Amino acid sequence: MKLEIEFAWRLRHFANTTGRSWKPRAGDAKRLRSKVGWHLLTLGRRRPALPCQVTITRLAPRRYDSDNMVHAGKHVRDEIAEWLGVDDRHDDRVLYLYRQEFSREYRVRITFEDRKPGE
Repeated sequence: MKLEIEFAWRLRHFANTTGRSWKPRAGDAKRLRSKVGWHLLTLGRRRPALPCQVTITRLAPRRYDSDNMVHAGKHVRDEIAEWLGVDDRHDDRVLYLYRQEFSREYRVRITFEDRKPGE
């Protein structure tokens, strides 16, 4: 089974930023997690069976390098893991992939796909 959601959001990374205190960054993270959680609720009871593969795609006019892309998707991943009921640090049942696509608008796409055990 394949499930997909997409919504408008500008995924930002903060790996290389300085001079910004933790409080505004925490607020940004909270708003992003809330947005992701709300869109996950639109799937209703349709949750992917474990093991599964989750692809987080950033649609934007410019690309990030690979480590900044992973950093930008951190809070998305955290909310997905909570929704699935897994620990994203120690649970191998969910494979997270990160992609980027060119788009004139900033968007985020999350795709869930089945995965065979042991893959």
